[in-house]
Amino acid sequence: MISEIRPYFVVFLFLPIFGCGGDADTSGAENSNRQRSVNSSVSSPSAANNSIDSQSTNTEPGANSNALTPIERMRQRRAEGLRESPADPNQPLPTLEETLARSSRPAPENSEFSVALTDILFERRTFRDHPVIAKVEKVTRSGKSTVTLFAKDGRQIVIPDDAIGSLSTVSTQVILRAAGIQVPVRPPAERKPGSPPDN
Repeated sequence: MISEIRPYFVVFLFLPIFGCGGDADTSGAENSNRQRSVNSSVSSPSAANNSIDSQSTNTEPGANSNALTPIERMRQRRAEGLRESPADPNQPLPTLEETLARSSRPAPENSEFSVALTDILFERRTFRDHPVIAKVEKVTRSGKSTVTLFAKDGRQIVIPDDAIGSLSTVSTQVILRAAGIQVPVRPPAERKPGSPPDN
């Protein structure tokens, strides 16, 4: 029985190795042609660029879209983006105040935080109903920051940058302490009879 299985085993063992290769002469010729075309495209970058340009100029919807690889589609989108006209250089840039107004968002303690990035980083926190602070501005130039507190009575106080941390979330008591202003003490609220004491 083992002698009957051996010939089949040998056939099954060598069939996948030698049987699926096809004719050696034609596959060798095809491989050498492929090798020449790869070598010519590598040695001639302009030919490779021309083939990319010819593919990217075909912008009809659905035309050859299945034949493009993801990388070719990405190149095509980039090329189309470069062909679009750039923004008008004569159009005036928005002012700092316009940029701050567009970036405004709510912040803690009934305030508003806004930021603008130009050649400097400009942060502003405006307090709506704080009795002492009108706004606090932080300007960062070349890695050095300057923080200024604008009080409601018109005073401007420069605060050390490392004393307050993140301007968007810092509490007003920390800002006032860093500026050297006495924190206003609220009078205790009157309790109604029968209500639990505040602890």
